[in-house]
Parts: sequence; C-alpha cells; structure tokens
Amino acid sequence: NSQVDEENYVTVIPGEHYAASGFYEFFFGKHWRDVWTTPVRVEVLDLNTFSGGLIPTERGGGMQTKSLRFQSVNGKIWKFRSIEKDPSKVLPEDLKESIAEDILQDQISSANPYASLVVSLILKSLNVLEAEPKLVFLPDDEKLGEFQEEFGGMLGFIEEHPSEGSDGLPGFENAIDVKGTYKLFDHLAVKRSQKIDAEGFLKARLIDIILSDWDRHMDQWRWAKYERNINGESKSIWKPIPRDRDQVFSKYDGLFPTIADYVIPQITDFEVDFPQVEDLTWNGRFLDRRVLTELDKHSWDSVAVFVKSQITDELIDSSLTKLPPEVYNICAPEISYKLKSRRDNLLWASDQFYGLVNKYADVFCSDEDDYVEVNRIDDLSTVVTIFKRDKKSGIGKDDPLFYKVFDNDITIDLRIHLNDGDDKAFVIGECSESPIVRIVGGHGQDEIVDESIVHGNFLSITPFPATQRRTYFYDSGNKSEVVEGPGTVYDDTEYPDPVDEFEKYEPKQIDRGHNWLPVPVLALDTDYGLTIGAGVQLYKYNFRMIPHEYLQQLTVSYATRFGNFAVAYEGDFYSVVNNGRLNLLVAATEQFVTRYFGYGNETNYNSDLEKNNYYETNQTLITLFPTFHYNFSKILSGSVGISFVHTNTSLKNDTLLTDFKY
Repeated sequence: NSQVDEENYVTVIPGEHYAASGFYEFFFGKHWRDVWTTPVRVEVLDLNTFSGGLIPTERGGGMQTKSLRFQSVNGKIWKFRSIEKDPSKVLPEDLKESIAEDILQDQISSANPYASLVVSLILKSLNVLEAEPKLVFLPDDEKLGEFQEEFGGMLGFIEEHPSEGSDGLPGFENAIDVKGTYKLFDHLAVKRSQKIDAEGFLKARLIDIILSDWDRHMDQWRWAKYERNINGESKSIWKPIPRDRDQVFSKYDGLFPTIADYVIPQITDFEVDFPQVEDLTWNGRFLDRRVLTELDKHSWDSVAVFVKSQITDELIDSSLTKLPPEVYNICAPEISYKLKSRRDNLLWASDQFYGLVNKYADVFCSDEDDYVEVNRIDDLSTVVTIFKRDKKSGIGKDDPLFYKVFDNDITIDLRIHLNDGDDKAFVIGECSESPIVRIVGGHGQDEIVDESIVHGNFLSITPFPATQRRTYFYDSGNKSEVVEGPGTVYDDTEYPDPVDEFEKYEPKQIDRGHNWLPVPVLALDTDYGLTIGAGVQLYKYNFRMIPHEYLQQLTVSYATRFGNFAVAYEGDFYSVVNNGRLNLLVAATEQFVTRYFGYGNETNYNSDLEKNNYYETNQTLITLFPTFHYNFSKILSGSVGISFVHTNTSLKNDTLLTDFKY
C-alpha cells in the first residue's frame, strides 16, 4: 500500500485492512481505525547515509512487533520496529490461521500507530532518557540482504538501541554502561553500593500513567549507568530508559473489547479519567515493587508535583505536532483534551500509586552479607534499615544501604527478602498496631531474631491480652539460626528456587490482594427453559499460598419455565492447614427436575403422557457438602467429607406421583 511521490518519500496507508462498517465497529470497536486507514507521507530510510550507513545484523525479539537491528558505521546500534503487529505468536497452535487470529489481528487497531512520536518531547522535558523514534519507510533494498524479503517495503520506526559504547567510546547518551532489567538486578545483587535512580523511575512511571501506557513489564526498560558526586564521593547511579510504546493512547471501545477490558482489568482504555491505578500499573508491578519502595511519601509527592508542573498545556500541544500532519486533525484534539484532564488529576493517581506500592511493601537485600533491623517504634511507624554486615562483629557497618519509615496506616504487610549471603535480621520494638513483618531467608547461613512484641487480645475479640503473631520467618537452611519471640511464626518449608529469570523477577503466582470476577449464568434446555443469572467470584491471595488463600463464589439464577430460583455458594480455603484444602458447598434450588416412571422394570410408558409432563417430578433441594483434601506427598492425597441433602418433592396434579396408588 505504498505510492512513491518523490525520490525520498512514499505515501503509505499503514493499516488499510482495519477499515470497517459501523455495524462491525459496534461489536469490535471504532478504535483508531481512521488513523490506521489514512495515507501518510513518510521519508524513505537511506541505508547508505543514515548514521553514516546501516548494516543489518539480526532480527529482534518481541511477541508482536517485527524488529531488525542495524550496526551503523559510526558505531551505534539501531533498531527498526514495524508499526504493524503480528499477534499470532500469543495464540496456541490450534487457534492460528483461524477466526480467532483474525479477530486478534483486527484489535491491533486499538493502538494509535504514531503514539510513540508524541512521548519523546514529554520525556525530554522531565530529563528522562529515551531513544527518540523516527517514522520511516524501510525500502525494498538488496542492502537488507537475507532480511529483504521479510522487511523490505515496511513502515516503522528507527531508533537508537541503548547500549554501552565500544572501543572505549561513551555509550547511549554518554552512559558508562547499559543493561537490561534482569541483568541489572543480577548486577546490583553483588554491587550493592550502586543504586537505581528511584525518583527518575517514578517520573517515568507517572508519565506512563498519564499516557495510559499499561504494558510496562521489565523488558520494556533498559538502564544507563552514570557516576554522580554525592557528598564528595563518586556513586554509580542507574537511570531508566523506557522503550516500546505500543499501548500509549489505546482505545477499547465496542461491545466485545469493552467486555474484555472488564474481564482483563490491566487492559485499560485511554479516557479522560483514570481507571483503577492498580489495573493501569499491573504489568509493571514487579519493577515498581523493587525500585519505588525506598521512596518516602514526601519525596514521592515532590516528584509528582514536579511532573504535573512540567507537563504544561503548551508541552502537550507541542508534542502532538510530532504526529504526521495527515492524521493530526483526526486524533490530536481528542488526545490533547484527555492528556490535560489526566495531568490535572495526576496527584490523585500518584497517591493511589504510592498506596499500591507500599500496602504490601517489598524490600530486597543483596547477595552479599547484610544486616537488617526492623524497628516497630510505635503504633504509627515501622522503620527498616539495611547495612553491610561486618564479618567480625556480625552487626551493621557504614552508612545504611536502605532506610525508610513505613506508615502503619498504609503498609499492612512488609516483606524483606534477604536473598543470598550470610545475613542477620533483627526485629525489635513494642507496640499495639503493626504490619505483618515477613523475613524471607536465602541460601546463606542466616541469623534471624525476633525480640518485638505486638500487643493484642486473645482471638482478637476477647478482653484477654495476648501477643499478636505479626512476625513471620521463612528459612529452610540447616545452618541458619532462628530465635523466635512470643509473636513469631516460623516456616522452615523448603520452597523450590525459580527455574529461570522470568520466574525469579516476574513470577506468575499472585501473592497479595484480592480479585473480583463476574460469573454469568446462562442455559437453555427443555426441563427448565431459559435459565439466567449472575454471581461473583472472590479470589484472595497471600504470601506463598498456592494457588490462592481462598476462592469464594456465589451465584443466583432464575429458570423461566417454572419461575423458580437457585442459590449456590462454594468456597475453597487453602489456609486452614499446610498442604490441605477445605471445600464447602452450600446450595438451595427449586430447579431440580427428575422423571419417575413407577416401580419395577416393566412399567408402562406413554409418549403422549410424556409430552404433557406426566412423568415429571419437581423437587426443592438444600445441600451442604464440606470436604477436606490433604496432600500427603506429590503422588498421594486423600479426601474426607460429609454430605447433607434435604429434599422436598412437589406433588402436582395430573402426574404419575399424584395418580400413584400407595
């Protein structure tokens, strides 16, 4: 779909196949189809002159975007990323080349293809590093070599790939070094004096929130190392480099995308008002927990106020001029209005974000020897301090590696991960209100001591005083030393190590919070007619409770044939005992129909009577069914339960039961 109009420019329609009728758009969304189907005039990338000349080297990764890396003559690495996406990789094999793939491909139109052009100026105004993208047309040129067939004649963005310099030259934006997120965390585990620029990362994340860029997982970031003079001493600081802006300004209108937006909350729509901040930041939650926990509320709020003040109306309008002029009038007014509204409400969203990061707070130690002190200083605050551990004395030394006063009104669960090394964790203090403190040991020879007391009452509701169990130790090491206090819970279960970096840094298992899901009830049959209803599922998650702490479901339904109801409750509880599960089913229904043909094997059957429901028997059932399941080992489990069923049979006129001669 390209038409050459000058030597170095082509006119391209990026997504002509996304055109749709109004009827189709009602179900699958209007999205940004008008932007995708508008011809734009784009510069052809000159492989001979751009950055001194480009040589293609390798295909890039990515689940949906096609990308190609180039080495330039001047030593830089460049990356070409296609505007069009191919989502088929996320589908199982049996759904590929099916209508499901067609629908998924069509939903690429929910993304604004030029959104990344708008982001650069906003990031620059806040001194956030970024590889600025340039919209280009990759020519069908033999210089592409083995990649010509796949990439020739493709519309996309060319941007510098953030990397360290070669042959002693400075790297991206004069950085000393550049790393991906996983490699950076591995590096910081043994280089604990080096720090991530948490305030710089928060600036970038607040911009994500304003832009509605919900897909910010760890691979969407790289990190640049700089030296900074702090109190006369040189310190290594790692600054964030956000990249891959595929979901900025995404729109999920239309019946089916709206339902998907509700069922999969992290897929958030770019609207005037913010959605739930937890949904908007969900894909970036693991990175947020590792980097942002160290910031106190004052520092956090200062960053938020600064970001809001910098994103002026003039900056927003100027950023939108980076859009291709052909689509400016189509989308710029809408984007401008929404961005300004979200900017105005940023402090509210920032508050929600702070609470989200700190409600279940994670603190990560290094793989060296660390000394951790947790001080329950009063009912309002809990202080966490981490030092290097002196090998001779066993206590902390030098300036703190981490220090923060946690607000007990915000933080309910404080998780300190010792990681590897021979660490010591010391919990002290006396109070009546405190978050749960979890000390999670690693592979070293750890020493974990609890000398704290959290006053409370026996069974919480009685007047009898008792120490609350608010300190949890997790360490399976045979060489570790654990000193329990009156409120300590010690778990020496051996948990398996992560199988790869993804599981280590972005585990799929949810370990905090809860989730509500709708449950539709819809059925059609001859016994009950149309059965309609609804219900809810509540998932509650907790630390190291797999797959969840509990699942509860309540449904109510109505059958049209008899005009009767059914109510059902089911709960699965995993926290009753280790390796055990309690299942509870309680149901009451008027929707139970059986057929009774009389006693014996030689009863008469009359099809005409069957048509008049002569053999039909209606019953009301009340069921109570508790069951306990226990896993004795990986290959042996057992269950025990008891069932109570109360039945009431309705005797209607003109049925076999009412005519039956007793």
